[in-house]
Amino acid sequence: MVKLVLILFVYPALAAVLFGISRFIQASFYETVAKGLWWRALVAAAIVWLVGLIWPSLINLAGGARWPINFDDVVFLRAADTPSVTFRELRVPDEETGREISYRRAVVGGTVQFRDEQNRPIPQTPPVVIAVPEEGEATRWEVVRDKDGYIDRSQGTAFYQNAEGRRIPESAFFTGIEATSGYGQFFLTLFGDLVLFAAWFLTLWLVLQFQWPHALLIALPSFFIWALAMNFVV
Repeated sequence: MVKLVLILFVYPALAAVLFGISRFIQASFYETVAKGLWWRALVAAAIVWLVGLIWPSLINLAGGARWPINFDDVVFLRAADTPSVTFRELRVPDEETGREISYRRAVVGGTVQFRDEQNRPIPQTPPVVIAVPEEGEATRWEVVRDKDGYIDRSQGTAFYQNAEGRRIPESAFFTGIEATSGYGQFFLTLFGDLVLFAAWFLTLWLVLQFQWPHALLIALPSFFIWALAMNFVV
């Protein structure tokens, strides 16, 4: 609730700051102040607020790679999400009845095991596994088969694949799945930075009526100051 209030408060605060600073700079260095500066500030603030906060926040709610919002994001200071996604329950559909048998996670003697209500261990390499993580929604995984229809163990172990095409070794159900990051996250962050900088530049130039060299010059510190401010919001 507090975060929502902060997010909503950002818009009027940003509009007020843009109006005050734009009026000061244009009155000091330009012959005239842009006409209708008050509504221009409202429009400019709305653009930056939507592009730099609302839209990225909605994207990040879906999980996966993170769209940059605050200073830690935009300058790559946020540590990669390397902790593995662990599963609290594995469900295996019975091939005859279709009923799902639930196997709960337990640590016995330092070893991760999955056992049903009768304390029986999960069978080795079931055709389908529905994995329920500690947080988030369950995911259906199907064992990878070779061209002849047999379980593919050409890489030394069986692999499972989800609907998105991601593959994991069978052991990952016990050890956990490392969160995806790497180059995908790097390029998404870089692209997000460019989008945010472009939003600042275009609003300063086309909406607030700064000359484009001045808009480009002002956009750079505005980009970083905005990102620093977002550290207190998200």
